[in-house]
Amino acid sequence: IREILLSVLAEVQESPTLIHTVIQVQSKPDYFYHHAMATALLSTLIGKKLGIDDTQSTQLGLGAALSNCGMAKISSIILKKERPLTEREFSEVKMHPVHSYKLIKDSPLLKSETKLAILQHHERYDGTGYPSREKGDRVHLYAQIIGIADIFHAMSSDRLYKTKQPIFKVLDIIRKDHFGQFPPQVVTGLLDLISGLSTGTGVRLTSGHQGKVVFTQSHSPTRPIIKLEGSEELLDLSKQQDVHIAEVLS
Repeated sequence: IREILLSVLAEVQESPTLIHTVIQVQSKPDYFYHHAMATALLSTLIGKKLGIDDTQSTQLGLGAALSNCGMAKISSIILKKERPLTEREFSEVKMHPVHSYKLIKDSPLLKSETKLAILQHHERYDGTGYPSREKGDRVHLYAQIIGIADIFHAMSSDRLYKTKQPIFKVLDIIRKDHFGQFPPQVVTGLLDLISGLSTGTGVRLTSGHQGKVVFTQSHSPTRPIIKLEGSEELLDLSKQQDVHIAEVLS
């Protein structure tokens, strides 16, 4: 897993827009595989944004890749279910961080903080998470990073029982609906990583139009100004709240 992660990470760092390709390449049957790798890459890169050094950010990425390994202990009937889970079924799924921790706790290749992050990746800063409802600084920074990467990729992916949402809409939802669940610097790290589109980047909008980024406004990083393809029209997404960037074009 480490070799695969480092190989893909090197390519993404060479060409930063590839992170959007990684996020957008997905299929429902392979969701758990794609989710593990995308969450690992996102977590590693967010960690680097926050100043975590290369060695530790690699550990962070490994923790993210392995955070859901405990799903192997959950009934396949539940994992393959194509409609919302019952309360009992969700209670079983909520035990997967504990299962994950038990599977990796004796590995000499993972540091203690990585193992803790795997156990805590569904805990939340405001105490609303699971399995132990830890809060504040009792939730390790690595767990917070893996947690926000996990939410972001899950919401922007097609899953068996949910349809994906546009990636930039997901960023707006995280900023608003998950306020307080993550420390501000972790949210900022995700926003900087995903919404930092350079001038000239091609995008497809939820309206169906394609265009290129011409300017990103500091007060609204997820809503840049877009020059529409085939015209001179400029669309300021900060004034078009019903339109989002659906896809970054490679």
